[in-house]
Amino acid sequence: MTRSLSPAVALGAVLLGASSGLRSQMGVTAAIVASPKTGLPAALRHRGVRIGAVAAACGELVVDKSPKTPDRTGLPGLAARLVLGAASGAIVASVAGQRPLPPALMAGGTAIAAAFVGLQLRSRLAKRLSPLSAGLIEDLAAIQLATAAMAVLSRFA
Repeated sequence: MTRSLSPAVALGAVLLGASSGLRSQMGVTAAIVASPKTGLPAALRHRGVRIGAVAAACGELVVDKSPKTPDRTGLPGLAARLVLGAASGAIVASVAGQRPLPPALMAGGTAIAAAFVGLQLRSRLAKRLSPLSAGLIEDLAAIQLATAAMAVLSRFA
């Protein structure tokens, strides 16, 4: 493992954290699915883990639109975003052969901030459009952030 944090891993961790702040499962799913299997920790290399991660992310995209879905800025929502965001940062650092703690902290912190920013932006969009449209736009933003993170990592890490 290298001691210094590469800019690509730092940026990837922040982007995955932002994605996790909008949709808790998105960052870690992207990290698991888009990383080369050989670089992943052994527990994450199994096909079932990838399928489960994608299923969880898809399920969240659907459940998020329900008015009964708990607030993301409540303790359970923030805890999930912190843990899953941090996990995504740790995964991409591990794949890149770097120490996992700094990217994990960066991704987890960004996930918390993005949860609040995303909620504010979605609330404003829902007033101009519809709640469903605002949620779908937020889905696309979360997917795009995760995609951008993995593109940066595949190109520069």
